[in-house]
Amino acid sequence: MEAVVYPINGVVREVERRILNNFLDLLILLALYSHGGQISGYDIIKYLQANYGFLSSPGTVYSCLYHTERRGLLRGIQKGRKRVYALIKHGAETAQAILNAKERIINFVSRVLNKNGKTNYSLPPQLLPHFSSKESSLDT
Repeated sequence: MEAVVYPINGVVREVERRILNNFLDLLILLALYSHGGQISGYDIIKYLQANYGFLSSPGTVYSCLYHTERRGLLRGIQKGRKRVYALIKHGAETAQAILNAKERIINFVSRVLNKNGKTNYSLPPQLLPHFSSKESSLDT
């Protein structure tokens, strides 16, 4: 199996996509908390595209909405052919907690990407695997 090679912009774009997909529930909560009201899955897809430049699949968005509703953060309401979602108390409290911890979260991500300002990402010597000369030999 051959590895996928991305140009540098492709790598960054892929990381951004992964962040959006992995934190989609938080983005939905924060969007509802900040803007209030109700939102449909289609509205979320449009919101993500307009604000982040990504077109998420309906399956990803609706699956996340369903999961977030099951966790007790949102309530879905059928309005005609459309299902819209609104924050409930636990969802609003969760969104507020995230906003209150915004600096902490930013600092954590910064540490993950650049631990203490170091650009050398090598492991400390005590964590490096130890190989015998036979194991490390390329001649075998």
